[in-house]
Amino acid sequence: MNRADRGWAWRLWMILISVFLYGPVVLVVALSFNVSKFGSLPFQFTLHWYQALVHNTDIIGGAVRSFLLSLAVATIACLIGVPAAMWLARFARRAGVLMMGLLASAVTIPWLILSVSILLVSNGVGLGRSFVSLYAGSVVVVLPYVVFLVTARLRTEGEQLRNASSSLGASAFYTFIHVTIPGISAPLFAGWFFSFLITFNNFPIQYFLAPFGYNTLPIQIYTRVRSGYEPDVNALATLLLGLVLVVILLSTRKKSGASVASFLSMGSGGR
Repeated sequence: MNRADRGWAWRLWMILISVFLYGPVVLVVALSFNVSKFGSLPFQFTLHWYQALVHNTDIIGGAVRSFLLSLAVATIACLIGVPAAMWLARFARRAGVLMMGLLASAVTIPWLILSVSILLVSNGVGLGRSFVSLYAGSVVVVLPYVVFLVTARLRTEGEQLRNASSSLGASAFYTFIHVTIPGISAPLFAGWFFSFLITFNNFPIQYFLAPFGYNTLPIQIYTRVRSGYEPDVNALATLLLGLVLVVILLSTRKKSGASVASFLSMGSGGR
C-alpha cells in the first residue's frame, strides 16, 4: 500500500469513527423535527415536539431542579476544591501523592457502586435519601476533577507567581486575590463546567440518593422511557446540546476552551 492509499485509509477510518460517535446525536436532533412520533419516513419538518415540550410541566420542572442542583454542586465543589488544590500544590509533597491517588480512585469507581455505598452510609447515620445525601454524593463525584485541574496549574505556574508577588511586598491575601485566582481562572472554569455537566447527567447518584418525589431531569426521562417514549425528549436533548455547544464556543473565545475540551474528551464512558 503506497502513501496515498494509506492516507485514504486513515481518512475513511476517521469518517467511520465520527459517524459512530456523532451519528446517534445527529439522529436525535433530526427526529426532534420529524412529525412522526416513531421516527418513520418520509421526513416531515415540524416544531410540534418543541411546542409540546414547553407545555410539559414535568420535564420543565425536572430540568429546573437539575439545573439548580448542578449549579449548587459545581459551586460547592470549586469552593472546596481550590483550598484543597492549594494545600496539595504547596504543602503536601509526600502526602499529596497519597491524596491524589485517593482522588483518582474516586474517579475510577463506577457511579452505580459509589451511589449505593453512599446510600448505605446515609442510612447508617440516619440521613437516608435526603437533600444532604444527594448534595454530598454529587460533590464527592465531581470534586476530584476540580482538584486535578487546579493542582496541575498551581504546580506548573503558581509557585513562581506567588514568590514573585511576595518578593514585591504583596500580602498573602493580595496575592491570592490578584495573582492566584486569575492564574487558575481557566482550569477553575473548566472544573466548574465539567462538574456541572456531570451532576446534570448523573442518573445513578440522583436515583439512589434523591428524596422521594424529587424528580430531576434524568429521573424524569427514565420514567418517561419506561412508561412511553415521546419525541419531546428529543427536543429537550437538542436544546441541551445546543446550550452546551454555545458555552464551549464562548469559552473557546475566552481562551479557556482548551481546558474544557480536553476534559470533555475524557468523557464518562462506562460509568
